Order: sequence, then structure tokens, then C-alpha cells
Amino acid sequence: MTQNGSTPHRVLLLGLEGTAFGKLSKILSQQKHSVSSGPFPPAPRSLEVSLRLVVNSGAEVVCCSADPQQLLSLVEAMQERQLRVPVVVVSAEPNTSEWLDAIENGAWDYLGMPFESTHIQHVLENAIKCSNRTELN
Repeated sequence: MTQNGSTPHRVLLLGLEGTAFGKLSKILSQQKHSVSSGPFPPAPRSLEVSLRLVVNSGAEVVCCSADPQQLLSLVEAMQERQLRVPVVVVSAEPNTSEWLDAIENGAWDYLGMPFESTHIQHVLENAIKCSNRTELN
């Protein structure tokens, strides 16, 4: 169980770096989630490498950087392979335009710094619960 009594989850941090990676991975670890990470390599390798990381990690949620084209390619490739794993975009410098782009490109949700532990937990729980009931974007 996590600190607040919820179930721990497997979370893949994809392409996150610097402060955003450090702070998010610390909070997720404190909440007793299983955290793995990997790069978001440049195209054309990015898709196969990223998909392999999603599958091999057993991720229940993928948190990734906010690059719109990489996000769209990842979400489409996951849908083609019937990988029902919600993708949450993470940004060290959140803004409304980036948030809207992320949602339009298939992200389940958007997390911007500064991160709050309860908000992160809510996003994870909601994404996993809903992905188990419905088709993702």
C-alpha cells in the first residue's frame, strides 16, 4: 500500500530529465510506486525503443516529456498495438497551450511543476481506473 492506503503502481518516466524527473521520481518513490525510466530517443528509433520500454516495464502509466510530435507518435503506436496504458505529459514549465496540445495529441492528463503529492496520486489512480473501463484516447 502507498502512504495514503492506495495500491502502488508501475510508472514509466519516459524522456524526463532534470528537475522534473528528480522531483517526480522522488514523490512516486515516496508513495511506494515502482518507478522505471528511459529516454525518449529521437526519431526514427524513438517509437520502437519507447514501445519496448512500455512493454518491458509493465507500466500501468507512462509519464513523458511534452514534445507534441513524439507524444502523438507514441500514443498512435500504442493504440495500434492495443497497449492500453494512459500517457501523462509532464512539464517543468507548464503553460496552457502546452497542456491543450498534450490533451489534443492523446495524453490522458498533464502534470506541471510544482508537483503536489496528492495531485500526482489522484492523476495516477484516475488514469488507471478509467483505462481499465474504457478505451483510451
